[in-house]
Amino acid sequence: MPVQLPYIFYGNTDCASVASSLRMTLVARLNSYYIFFSAFFAFPAVNSYGLFKLRVTGTKIAIGIYALLNNVSRGYTQNKIGFKFMNRTKKINGLVSIIAINYNQTQVTFEMLDSMENLNYSQYEIIIVDNGSADRSIEKIRVDYPDVIFVESVQNLGFAGGNNLGLAHASGEFVFFTNNDTEVLPGTLDPLVEKLKESDKIGMVCPKIRFHYQPDTIQFAGYTALNKITVRNNLIGYREKDTGQYDTSRKSPFGHGAAMMVKREVIQQVGTMADMYFLYYEELDWCTRISSKGFEIWYVPDSLIYHKESISTGKMSPLKTYYITRNRILYTRRNIKGFNFFLSIIYQVIISGPKNMLQFIIKGRLDLFLAYIRGYLWHLGHLFDKNIKLNPTPYTQNKGV
Repeated sequence: MPVQLPYIFYGNTDCASVASSLRMTLVARLNSYYIFFSAFFAFPAVNSYGLFKLRVTGTKIAIGIYALLNNVSRGYTQNKIGFKFMNRTKKINGLVSIIAINYNQTQVTFEMLDSMENLNYSQYEIIIVDNGSADRSIEKIRVDYPDVIFVESVQNLGFAGGNNLGLAHASGEFVFFTNNDTEVLPGTLDPLVEKLKESDKIGMVCPKIRFHYQPDTIQFAGYTALNKITVRNNLIGYREKDTGQYDTSRKSPFGHGAAMMVKREVIQQVGTMADMYFLYYEELDWCTRISSKGFEIWYVPDSLIYHKESISTGKMSPLKTYYITRNRILYTRRNIKGFNFFLSIIYQVIISGPKNMLQFIIKGRLDLFLAYIRGYLWHLGHLFDKNIKLNPTPYTQNKGV
């Protein structure tokens, strides 16, 4: 099985350090030129060769190579010890690290970055993770936005994996995860930071989200509680005209993955997002873990962001159907306990599943029907997988953080 270089970091920095999660960390100190090298990796029962081409743009770059070869399967790679990340720099108090993922959407990412040029908050850095784009989007973005930190992944790591990769390069006291299909306003960051500073108990905050193409219409004003049987909840204010009816800040059971700010210290205690989800439900899982540690999640309406919903996956695509089906059951297996667990599995497999599949057949959407089946079959293949309940460990910090 070939070992792939998980990412290449591009940026102007004295040193970038990444912790190896297996037996070997290779640190290369290079000047600006191209270099080819091949490396031999010896792991239990697996011998792998890799050939990598690295482009080095800083005067000193340290590149850590790690391979996670245990339990490689459709959609996720998970090692028994989970992912461990090491910061490249010390924490900077007051700094907000903005992390967004780009995947074959150069123009959309341009529009997001342009909206950030007018932010009122003075202390922030922007980290763009290119998630294995085939169109070489990162090359185009780097030219026009030289001050942005770029991290390039050789393969698509999914939403959680991509954000976790960006997190390894974040220096902020606060981390703002946002979709690249969003646009911010000048005052988006300030209320979020202020709310997080109010109490040590507050671990995550989210802005009000409106639809970009219907700017007077709400997408998110908080969440309702999750039903432990159906594993579904509702967006508060969804598709309602914004008349100020949700302008009071309040606690929410969950944050919204399109825009959520988290304290660095919370991530250190809880760990990073579970990458096995790949797409959908990972933020709900993360919010569940954050709440289980005693931290609160707040909706902050004084902060506003606009979202171009479902640009990357489509509103009713097979990709979206597969991951929502698979990950709803995955969330159940990871977080629902006791008698509710059995009731939830029965509901999803015997009641909800057949109903949805019948609707797809009636509508002539064989592609969605097959995607739904694949979502179920994934769990049959991982029925006794012990890594299902594995949580990534908190990323490691440099001394002095």
